[in-house]
Amino acid sequence: MPPDPNVSPPGSEEDATLIVSHLMKREGIPVDPSELDRLVTAYIELRGISEMLFAVQEARYESPALLFDPTPVFEDWWIEESASEH
Repeated sequence: MPPDPNVSPPGSEEDATLIVSHLMKREGIPVDPSELDRLVTAYIELRGISEMLFAVQEARYESPALLFDPTPVFEDWWIEESASEH
């Protein structure tokens, strides 16, 4: 999902603090000051990384991760080995 074009990256740590504080308050999650500092640092780093990824034109609308297929794939090699051992 591309970043929201209506939300610009934080211009300063103070801006990031306001954004994170607002998000936590909106969700009703109490945060102490030391935890808020760690969340702000993480927010700034993740926001920067997401902006760098979005800047690559070829990757802009691609899936951000490999898709996991939960359907098991069975290989024949293990059947052959176990049959030869018996």
